[in-house]
Amino acid sequence: MTISGGRSVGVFTVNSDATFSVKSLTIANGSAETGAGINNAGTLNVANSTFTGNSTSTGVRHGGVINNDHGSVSVSNSTFSGNHGGTGGSIYNGFGTLNVSNSTFSGNSATQDGGAIGQDWGTTTLADVILAHNSATFDGDCYNFHGLGTVVDAGGNIDAGTTCGFTLAAANPAPTHYSGHWPTTAPSPRPWPC
Repeated sequence: MTISGGRSVGVFTVNSDATFSVKSLTIANGSAETGAGINNAGTLNVANSTFTGNSTSTGVRHGGVINNDHGSVSVSNSTFSGNHGGTGGSIYNGFGTLNVSNSTFSGNSATQDGGAIGQDWGTTTLADVILAHNSATFDGDCYNFHGLGTVVDAGGNIDAGTTCGFTLAAANPAPTHYSGHWPTTAPSPRPWPC
């Protein structure tokens, strides 16, 4: 099922006292000042979903897909492709907690920082995540504002550049969903199998 913002409105808003789950959905073409797909201040759980074509309306605000403002976000088995924001082309984590596992960020962009993920003062944990072909003026894949937040490499991550600091060394093996063939172009959005 696809839920679209029609390039004119944000798709979902999660208030600070709410818990919201997204499962097996495609969220597309959201447009909002922040968090064009989901503007979150509460608890957000995302699984087996695809996010594509979402963009902050001015192109300079946070979170092309998800803006996490002092909230908690968990993402698993999901794909982010072709989204745009000011900081955090896909996800912006501001003073919150973000956990991402078994997911792919490809072909996302940011006008300023963090083509895939941007963060200020929060805590972000990544496990078995692929970040490739994302772009930004600064830090194409990941951006951690002046190093003031915490980024935890829980293993199995791949960063096509160096902005996330991941490697394919034996101490950090390829994600379980990595096929051994590095993508040369942004893949079509698709959720990873469970």
